[in-house]
Amino acid sequence: MDESQERTRRRRLGPREAPRWVDLAAQAGHPASQRAELASKHGLKVSTVGRYVRALHFLEEVGKSGTDWSRIVPALKSVPVLSVELLARWHAYDAQAAFKAARKLANKEHTVATLREAERHARATVAVPPLLRSFRQQLRERAAQWLNGELHNEFSRQRLVPTSPAVDLLFARTIDETERVGLLLADPFPDRPLVSKAAEFMTLLLGNAHVLDQMIGLVPDALREGCERWIETNLGSLPYNVSLYWTSSDNLQNFRPKIFAGPGLLNARPTNRRSPFRRD
Repeated sequence: MDESQERTRRRRLGPREAPRWVDLAAQAGHPASQRAELASKHGLKVSTVGRYVRALHFLEEVGKSGTDWSRIVPALKSVPVLSVELLARWHAYDAQAAFKAARKLANKEHTVATLREAERHARATVAVPPLLRSFRQQLRERAAQWLNGELHNEFSRQRLVPTSPAVDLLFARTIDETERVGLLLADPFPDRPLVSKAAEFMTLLLGNAHVLDQMIGLVPDALREGCERWIETNLGSLPYNVSLYWTSSDNLQNFRPKIFAGPGLLNARPTNRRSPFRRD
């Protein structure tokens, strides 16, 4: 059988060889050249291999999020990739309903067609979060109100300019504008694996802590565990001028951030001006 016949055979097999997409995703890795080589070898588009990788990442992430998901992820690795993509889309706006659907899928109570119809119905009846830009703007303004209250109105919000630190909100003490507090937001949308998202967020947060007196990170609950794991692996504990808060990503009306790492907001500038990253 020549190469073209082999590619045709593989295409025709389609969903009946559903487990194969998991194996390809595991082999694909990150370099684009590696994905291209794998795609060519198996008669696929590079974008198709990318879909496989994203689907596998989704299963790996939810598998870490709790025992309920972890019990069904092995079975989900044997379903068509389109089913996993539908679950990932559903999970972005209603994680609980997505899990119920995933459990039915793992028990062979759903097909691709019935799952697609169920997800379409859910989107039509559930209040889906607004687009990222709109939601992030709303989240930023709610965070500004909260932070202003936590700072007891002793700080004023600063306008961000190209030379400002890479933060979402910047406040300066009214009587001494050299004392500044920054806040960085992590959006709640799972556009990429939570592990890499947490690492990127923490790196930017700590970078800003070098130039600001206090640095506040505000993350959705879904990213909390990833940040905690990153801190434990890379730092052990946060510098004295960095604190992390979490909040529900889908309720801006009842906006009450809760601290989960760091000392919390400090009422005054630290008297010891040594670097917060020194351990001595």
